[in-house]
Formats: sequence, C-alpha cells, structure tokens
Amino acid sequence: MYTHYITTYEEYQNLFNLLPAASVDGKPANASFGDVLQQVYPVYRQGEVVSVTFVAGNPRNSGDRDKTFVTVEIYNNVTESWEVVHTDASWETRFHWLKGSNRRSNATVEWFIPLTAPNASYRIRHFGHHKQMNGLQPVITPYEGVSDIFRVAASFYY
Repeated sequence: MYTHYITTYEEYQNLFNLLPAASVDGKPANASFGDVLQQVYPVYRQGEVVSVTFVAGNPRNSGDRDKTFVTVEIYNNVTESWEVVHTDASWETRFHWLKGSNRRSNATVEWFIPLTAPNASYRIRHFGHHKQMNGLQPVITPYEGVSDIFRVAASFYY
C-alpha cells in the first residue's frame, strides 16, 4: 500500500493511457468546425436553460487540457466588450460531446441561467481542435464557434 506517496502533476500527466488516439474528425458538407447546428433563442428568462449545438472535433484532440471548451460571455455596455462570466468549470454550464456517424460529431453547450444573472446580452463560445490527415501526417487545427447574441430577462416566477 502506497498511501504515503502522492503523485505529482507531472507524473499524473505521463500516466500510461489505454485509450487509442482520437480518430480523424469529419464534418457535414458545406460546414466548418465551430459552425452552429442548433442556434439559441433570442430571449431567455432567469432560471431557464440555454442550449446551442456546434460542429465539433473530438475533445481529446485538444492537447492543452488547461484551457476551456466553453465560455458564457456578457456584453459590457460601458467598455463595449465581451466579458467571460462562466466557463466549462462552472456549475452552471454543461458540455456534451456526441460522436456521430461518418466520424462527424457535435458538441452541445448548456447554460443553466442563474436567478441572479443580470438582464443583459450574452453569447456562448466553444473552443476545440479537429484532426485531419495531410497525406499520411495527422494535422490538429484549432477552431472556435460562437452563438448568436441572446438576451436574459427577469424571470416571471421569482
């Protein structure tokens, strides 16, 4: 029993992995990775769930696991810029990756709008990497997608 030893971060990153390498990613014709397949509604209420689906690559192709796959951003009217309010590490967000047929996959992002969310304009962004073959050499390329802008309004119930 080795209860007196704790694995370091570096050792944990080098652990043997039995999973095969992620396969090449496919996408629908006339689409790009990051394109939105199912768009958000224009208005939501506090307490509702926003859902958006993107054309996605396998999340295992994203080598930098310290980065986020998802951001929920609010528009700041004063600075006229977007500010991140949630990531995939937030309790309010969910990231679902679904492997489909013909190596095509998609990612659905859900945001459970808190009752305390300010009335404002928001958008959801998805970040990832997709793998393609260049001859016999696999090439991993980053992509990102963004939803339409939507508004969050006060709830009817609270």
